[in-house]
Amino acid sequence: MDDIVRQRDHFEKIAELYRQARNDPKHLLLKKYIWDIFLKGISFPAVEKLNVLEAMCGYGEFYDILQERLDKDFVFDAFDYSESMVAFAQERNPGINIWTQDVTTFCAPNSYDIICVIGGLHHVHRYIDKVLRNISLSLRSDGLFINLEPTANNPIFTWTRQAIYRKNSFFDADTERGFTTAELNKAVLSRGMRLIRQLYPGLLAYVLWYNPDALPWLNKGTSFFAEELIRTESKVWESGLARFFSFATLSCYRKVTSP
Repeated sequence: MDDIVRQRDHFEKIAELYRQARNDPKHLLLKKYIWDIFLKGISFPAVEKLNVLEAMCGYGEFYDILQERLDKDFVFDAFDYSESMVAFAQERNPGINIWTQDVTTFCAPNSYDIICVIGGLHHVHRYIDKVLRNISLSLRSDGLFINLEPTANNPIFTWTRQAIYRKNSFFDADTERGFTTAELNKAVLSRGMRLIRQLYPGLLAYVLWYNPDALPWLNKGTSFFAEELIRTESKVWESGLARFFSFATLSCYRKVTSP
């Protein structure tokens, strides 16, 4: 079976669990800290109204992230290859222009000021060069590519992630593969972009609460404990130490040339 078809069918099976788990209070608290810290200091394209796309959008969470933090007006488009996810996103935000689309076949040249992919590229790792080329083509000059991606930057964590993928039915080990941060940066920078901000929030709080659907037995602790841990860890999210131990990398790249 084709990787894309297999991933789409897999997501159709887990869509409801995915949606429910993303409403967990500790997950939402962690996500709030991550995006509050990350988006501070980023210079957005100097246009009156931003054209924004969330590719592989899941339930369209980037719309909420921008609504809560962005002072500029924006028009929001989104797509996902899972019809169930598209339906969830439309239900949450009826005003979103959202459709069913395979990211490996999407290209809309010079259309967007911001394109975001949250936790998606590792699902299409065999097509990464094509996907990133089309993302770059779809960005306008000076546009931003924002990406949150599972990563592993040491051998122990790489082995751990592979073992989880093989043993946990929430993942599909044959069609998913995490990147190292260096691999991710190299692939994106080769498409005419430069890195302007990077954060490594995938520490203990991420392991405990970011994926409660995949690892429910780790979703423990009070909200008070969660906030104290997240606040403490956030102080080192930009450090080399965090990069080495982080299970995730959040990046912002700016388009400077055509791919």
